[in-house]
Parts: sequence; C-alpha cells; structure tokens
Amino acid sequence: TRTSGASRLPAAPSVFRRLPRDSHIPTSIRPCCKGNVPAKILIVDDEPDLRTVMSQLLSSRGFLVETAAGGAEAAQAYEPGTYALVMVDQCLSDMYGWEVAEGILKRDPEAKVLMMTGNLDPKDAAEGWPKGVLGWIEKPFGVADLLAFYEKKTGRPLRAAPGP
Repeated sequence: TRTSGASRLPAAPSVFRRLPRDSHIPTSIRPCCKGNVPAKILIVDDEPDLRTVMSQLLSSRGFLVETAAGGAEAAQAYEPGTYALVMVDQCLSDMYGWEVAEGILKRDPEAKVLMMTGNLDPKDAAEGWPKGVLGWIEKPFGVADLLAFYEKKTGRPLRAAPGP
C-alpha cells in the first residue's frame, strides 16, 4: 500500500466501462443474502500476504471468499448481485481503491463496498470516495470488527455458513 505522500498513480484504465452492464439485481433475490447460503466476499488488495490471510480468516469463519490483486482483476471478477461485500484497499498498484469502488457502484448501486487502509488520512475518510461506499476500516482489523462494522452500516449481519 502506498503512503499518502506517494506520487499520483496514472489514470485508472477504463476496465469498468468496457465490461457489459448487467441488469440490476435487487437485494431481495441475491443468492448471497438469502436463506442459509453464506455470504460471498470479494477482497481486492495488491499485497498477496494480506489477501491470503484475510481470505483464510474469513473462509475459516464460514464465508465464501474470492480475491483480486488489483482493480483490473476486480473489474473482471465482479458481477452484480454476486457478492454480499466487496473489500477494497485504498491504494492498489494499478489504480486507486476509490476508482475500483466507483466502477463497482456504477454497475451495481446496491453493492456493499468497504474501503480498507493501513494509513488513513482523516481527510480521505471524509471526501474523495464515491457515494455509496459503506465507509473505511483501518488495517489491521479483526473479523469481529469487520462483522460489527458491516452490521452497523447495513442493519443486518453478514451471514456465514453454519458451523460444524
């Protein structure tokens, strides 16, 4: 993750604009949010070790987890209605996280997008992120913190698969 003093990344590729737009899928029929189906989470982070640890922790708690190493990969992986939560690092190697969030929210206005950062500038928390982002969570964070944050922001728990 880059620090706030790093030079500006080049403009984000238009990968989100090139992908076909899917029809809007209402939350009430999303498979990740119905019945006993565990929530599916997409983690977008360019740091492989963090991606792996977050994926293993969430998977061990019963969530279905997919990962993307950057914005372009996230654009290809994202399908409206597929994920209960998309977790995006603030600064990726190929584009800024807010650009990823903006692309996802344009395709799916009901998407639940959470920004992650290891070096939060309070100014960034208040401005610059697209409308519709749930908010930010500072790394490192625990699974309990993530689940409490999600429930507080959405008014419903993030459902995991039942334990053994």
